Amino acid sequence: MGMKIQSINTGDLNVEVDKPYYVESDELTGVFKVTHLEVTAAPTASGVEVRAEIEVENPVTGACKYHDVAIDCILENLE
Repeated sequence: MGMKIQSINTGDLNVEVDKPYYVESDELTGVFKVTHLEVTAAPTASGVEVRAEIEVENPVTGACKYHDVAIDCILENLE
């Protein structure tokens, strides 16, 4: 299990837990709230590996699912 964090600065964007972001990945594209950030690999010469968990709400039922995406799939802060 990795280390949970509240925010991370990617150089282009400061990503924080409980805020909405525009996400673009192979499986999902749209605006989603980040629910968790976790460092999943120790620092190396190329940096650290961070995953973000996003909340995806079904507009019909209101039920939520959670998906893991790489931190570089988060492209824009919408707040």
